[in-house]
Amino acid sequence: MKLESSFIILSVLLVSQGSLAQENSDLDLIPKAISKKIVESTNNPEKLENFKQKIFLEKTATTWSNKSNLLVPVPTAQSNYQSLTSLDYLGEYRANDQWVFYLSNKLNFIYDDSVTYPSQANYRNDLRELYLSAEVSPNLFIGAGRVNARKGVALGFNPTDFFKPRSAVIQSSIDPSATKENRLGVLQFQLEKIFENSSVSFSFAPTLQSASPIINAPTSTFDPRFGQTNYCHRGLLTMSADFFDLAPQLLIFSDDQGAHLGLSASHVTGTSFVFYLEWAGANSQNLTTRALQFGQKTGSLPLGIPNLPQTNTLSFFQNDVSLGGSWTSSEKFTINLEYHYHQAGLTQDDFSNWNALGSSSSLLVSQLWYVRQYANDQQEPLTQSEFFIRLDYPDLFFNHHNLDLVSFINSFDGSSVTQLSSQYQLSEAWTFAGYFTVFAGGPTTVYGSLPVNNSLSGKVSYYF
Repeated sequence: MKLESSFIILSVLLVSQGSLAQENSDLDLIPKAISKKIVESTNNPEKLENFKQKIFLEKTATTWSNKSNLLVPVPTAQSNYQSLTSLDYLGEYRANDQWVFYLSNKLNFIYDDSVTYPSQANYRNDLRELYLSAEVSPNLFIGAGRVNARKGVALGFNPTDFFKPRSAVIQSSIDPSATKENRLGVLQFQLEKIFENSSVSFSFAPTLQSASPIINAPTSTFDPRFGQTNYCHRGLLTMSADFFDLAPQLLIFSDDQGAHLGLSASHVTGTSFVFYLEWAGANSQNLTTRALQFGQKTGSLPLGIPNLPQTNTLSFFQNDVSLGGSWTSSEKFTINLEYHYHQAGLTQDDFSNWNALGSSSSLLVSQLWYVRQYANDQQEPLTQSEFFIRLDYPDLFFNHHNLDLVSFINSFDGSSVTQLSSQYQLSEAWTFAGYFTVFAGGPTTVYGSLPVNNSLSGKVSYYF
């Protein structure tokens, strides 16, 4: 594969030039909110006081075991193998005591056996963050640019993470906490004021491009994809406080769907337990209606199609809730348990209807799968309720080896998707990881109806 070899050689040459400017190759630098202060490096602080960067090259290979006889057939070709080579760059530059510049970018070379090779679709650039921030007066911050503005205290589902729709990028992990860190930011203007025990912030994201269709295959250009992140005017007002050991946060959000309210709180009990609650509510239509309207608006679906599998097209106040807690042992083993409620999602009867319609009418197959594709693109649950489990065991068996397990369990039928991952940091330069994912359930269940039995991924990372 000459294209991939050329990509790797070019990546090494580029980062070799950049690595001469900094000797510490393992800076824990990922751009955060605009009020994040630069942490001084203890290694050669004179050289890294104003400029810090982190560059690494990754190679990931993934295989899928696909199903052949689905009750509702998939209308598109499924991948059996994918090779992903990525050059990742994270940088932070402090011009003076006030102004800070952030950049987070990932250049990908993709070989996928379901995509024509070679073609422009083999390259994809993810410009995750590019913004400028400043502390213009004590505890008053402003910022502008593409920012990954993360919200929410839960792990598996964040109802108050209002900027998450359409932001996902290619990655092996299904862990929502990893997805939340590694995604496309939204171009926005930010203002934040921090007080002694509280803070207030406001963000405005303008429309830059009309909504783009949901992408089935890797993108073919270096377009920043503002049709995914800035397809309508959006505004977010956030008020945070610290009292009664609850750390409450109130959010007011506005987009093309209308006004949304959000609330989150967490409480630490003793040294081992943390309990948290996250809620959001808005007048909205159900998942099916929003999906079909979006598909028609972007040209992916024809006009005049029936509103199925959910038939109610009315808009009414609907709730999203994530309720959970975590426990950490003295050995640093952590378990998170959560319950997710998504009122706009499919009920058990709705999903039974999805199966019945798809198995009896080939004309509806594309539309029915589009509803699931839209839910995934919006990063919202397909059905009304589910359970989430996450286990994290650092330094298991030996130092620098982490073992994680993530599982989503549907409350209607008990089907699940579960991923076991293992990561080992061999040195400051080399890290190895593996991911094994299993989709469990019968052919009529939520996760058993997906076209994959299981998948296996291996990843090697080299830090310059």
